[in-house]
Amino acid sequence: VGLNLSTSYGTRNRFNFTYDYGSVDLNNLWGKLLYWDAWAPAYIDGKPVNPGWLGNPVEMMKNGGYWRSNNQQVDALLNAEYKVPFVKGLSLKMAYSRNIDNNYIKTFAKRQLLYNFKTTGTNNLIRTNEIIGSTMSSEPGTEYIGNEFYKSNSYQLNGQISYDQTFGRHHVSGDVIYEQWENQNNAFTAYRYNFPLLPTDQFFAASGNTQDWRNSGNEGQDGRLSYIFRANYDYDGKYLLSASMRRDASIKFAPDQRWGNFPSISAGWVLSKETFYDNSKLPGVIDFAKLRFSFGSNGFDDPEDMNIRKWLWLDQYNISSSTYYLGTNGTTAPRLTYGGIPNPGLTWEKSNSYNAGLDLIILKDFSFTADFWKRHTYDILGSRILVLPSEFGSSLPAENYAVVDSKGFELELGYRHTFGKDFTLNVRGNFSVATNEVIKKDVALNALPVDNPNGKTLGYGTGYVYKGIFTTQDQINALPAGFTFFGAPPTLGSAIFEDINGSAGKPDGKVDSYDRVMLGKYFGSGSAPYSAGLLINLNYKGITLEALFSGLAGFKVS
Repeated sequence: VGLNLSTSYGTRNRFNFTYDYGSVDLNNLWGKLLYWDAWAPAYIDGKPVNPGWLGNPVEMMKNGGYWRSNNQQVDALLNAEYKVPFVKGLSLKMAYSRNIDNNYIKTFAKRQLLYNFKTTGTNNLIRTNEIIGSTMSSEPGTEYIGNEFYKSNSYQLNGQISYDQTFGRHHVSGDVIYEQWENQNNAFTAYRYNFPLLPTDQFFAASGNTQDWRNSGNEGQDGRLSYIFRANYDYDGKYLLSASMRRDASIKFAPDQRWGNFPSISAGWVLSKETFYDNSKLPGVIDFAKLRFSFGSNGFDDPEDMNIRKWLWLDQYNISSSTYYLGTNGTTAPRLTYGGIPNPGLTWEKSNSYNAGLDLIILKDFSFTADFWKRHTYDILGSRILVLPSEFGSSLPAENYAVVDSKGFELELGYRHTFGKDFTLNVRGNFSVATNEVIKKDVALNALPVDNPNGKTLGYGTGYVYKGIFTTQDQINALPAGFTFFGAPPTLGSAIFEDINGSAGKPDGKVDSYDRVMLGKYFGSGSAPYSAGLLINLNYKGITLEALFSGLAGFKVS
């Protein structure tokens, strides 16, 4: 039996530089430092300088307010294991973990008093120490005080029955696992803007006008229950077989659609242990050889995917921020709006993956791995794109209907060798290809061919064919009468795009949305089909030097 209990408490402080509700990055700071006037000092005689529209970043950091986060986490883990004495290889395990995360953020933003100084010099760029006026900074646009509270409370309970035993050359093992996870989270934020008398970091000093208040709150629950069955067998380390079954339930779906079954199986064959292999000419060159094959089915209900929100299988009603007039005295009341047609048939997105692989060890120091894979993803959740009459009064619910296929291969070549006793060189290079194709996805009936995703990649890009720039009047005069680019006549200096299509299916003397074409199958680095990497690791007497290089190819950028 083991018990681990830990708690951590930390405070993070920094100046408030974003003036953006809910933001914690410093993008506003970097932009100001980039454009800061090199002739404008931050202070003259201890007084902050007003450099103009940019503001004074140094004074903002010192006297513009602050952002402070207090975070406390409590983690507890209880483990217990019992080895059954009367059944060799049988053991029982239990694990229970709980995590509590509390976070309190206080943020305060105020304007700063800046001074204008008399300038001199040929171009009036040199500031003297003579004050000619003062002004308040333009940022933040509105001064405010805010509090944010976040709390998360989750636990996971695991139970496991395991068996592991060897009978001669036969090795068998298996597990039966129970997993239960639940999470409860709460959030509350309150902000007040403007200070009637003096900006200070207390709520009582902020405006009492409800128009200057902003607050929000939410809470959420999530949970999952799983049963896992797994069995492994190998004979003499030569023939390897593994099979498993997951049965998962998610609260995102209706009770009769909540459960999903996801089997998997894998097999391996170590050729280098075969008798016929020992008698061949390969030993000494290829020291180890193994073939692998696997099939796996997976379900997807990732809480981070906003397309798979909870409770879409129930009727939902929301209180609208817009109001209507009640009676004849002008009284207003909030409206209750319908959240959309539910779909009680929503269920898991699923994928079936196939993989074939080869592992080699060559001349003891070289390793080679090759994997070829294919994935069929179906029941992908999405909104239907159909033309409906306005009298319908709503939109169709989300459905599990889309299908996407992916395939590719990965190659890795490695070299590891120790020179003498102290120096080790480890080099690994990899190359991979991954492509995909949309097999089935909804598309509007009147959509242009370029907007139909079926038969295309997930990352394809569209646009217009660029032909240059109008540099002479003769180029414009050569166009057909009435030719337009996006509704406007061509002018010198404007871009030239090719007239490819029109509403009648042929060039029509104008460039508009009908002239869009597919510019590339893979658009943007996130959809790159080719990737490669190189890792170099040097170790000398415990001192390590490591370098990693990576690259993407095969994609286009706009």
